[in-house]
Amino acid sequence: MSPAALTITEATVDFGAGPVLDQVSLDVAAGEFVCVVGASGSGKTTLLNAIAGLVELDGGTVAVDGRRVTGPGPDRAVVFQDDAVFPWLSVARNAAFGLETQGVGKAERRTRVTDVLATVGLTGSEERWPRELSGGMRKRVDLARALAVRPPVLLMDEPYGALDMLTKERLQADLDRIVSHEGMTVVFITHDLEEAVFLADRVIVLASHPGRVAAEIRVPFARPRDPELRLTPDFQAVRGEVLHHLQAVETTA
Repeated sequence: MSPAALTITEATVDFGAGPVLDQVSLDVAAGEFVCVVGASGSGKTTLLNAIAGLVELDGGTVAVDGRRVTGPGPDRAVVFQDDAVFPWLSVARNAAFGLETQGVGKAERRTRVTDVLATVGLTGSEERWPRELSGGMRKRVDLARALAVRPPVLLMDEPYGALDMLTKERLQADLDRIVSHEGMTVVFITHDLEEAVFLADRVIVLASHPGRVAAEIRVPFARPRDPELRLTPDFQAVRGEVLHHLQAVETTA
């Protein structure tokens, strides 16, 4: 898996009632983890879908390592908030699904699935069915399927939003560990400010109506990050800075 740079230049999306995104420009370095926060209606998910090639731009461009995005592609993988595990496939077959569609051979698929299930902590669950898994384990399967295809860019849309706090924090720590080891380029959408600060190298605040970049906050903590980092004054200071910018754009919206 080699990380890739992501360049968004004056991206505009209008669904007919005025722009949802208005000339959004953002550079994400190869191997950088960027979290995007904003109020409802700020276009967070629309921005992620535009990067994924699932939404057509009305203006501007999105490019991965200089190649313009014109639709979905193998250089990007998406983990959505909703459960996307196929109930009729085992854990291993779910993890292998993208590899099968890419035509990867059986031996290579087996190796990659074994490796990626170990990475997400699902070794021993290969033959289990989704109905036998907790919500947190299903999200691990979602992540395994995305990682198996070794995408240069990983896109995540509030993947832990429906989980309880303890499960969410465990999965955040796991994701931080994986990112630290793999050096992936990640764009992660969330409304949880603590999640954003714990995971990100940089937090982007979107203003609403229309969505536009209002602030960028760099997160100075080294990886991997201890969950107890959340309790430190430095962490809470960064969270407070993000909250200040978010409140400022909501006041002026």
